[in-house]
Amino acid sequence: MRKKVISVIFRFLLLLLPVIPLCYAIVVQVKQEMIQANMKEKTEKALLHKVCMNETEVRWIKYGKEILINGRMFDIKSFLVKNGIATFFGLFDDEETALLNQIKKDHQNNTGGKQIVQLFKLFQFINNNAGEADNFSASLSSLKYPAYQSSSLLDPLIPRFFPPPQV
Repeated sequence: MRKKVISVIFRFLLLLLPVIPLCYAIVVQVKQEMIQANMKEKTEKALLHKVCMNETEVRWIKYGKEILINGRMFDIKSFLVKNGIATFFGLFDDEETALLNQIKKDHQNNTGGKQIVQLFKLFQFINNNAGEADNFSASLSSLKYPAYQSSSLLDPLIPRFFPPPQV
């Protein structure tokens, strides 16, 4: 009975794996929308900063709404371009800057892929020790294809070298 429960949990978690990146994207998007709505309210009430810079140096994030100044997001209430000089009125958005930096850090680390590989290794270890005849590893190794035998699934990162097919 316990082996059956472990097998059901394993299969459920495998079904959830493709949904994890989607959930991350949705959470980040909702958080960014909340920060932007909050900053829009602040720009209506707070004392605005005035930033002047050369028109060619402006890095637009969203035209007419956000720019990037020295790595910091700047929410624009209004702007004016005259004689090659752009003047912006708005607020620095440190919350959105932190969120943007976190997204960049997550993208550079790309730890999600490594964690998924480790999760698969863990599940294979659990299934190999369960001894159940209908578990995932056993069903794959019962196939007639040597590439799907459980010994080749234990560590997918180790390259397997096979001779080329002979005609």
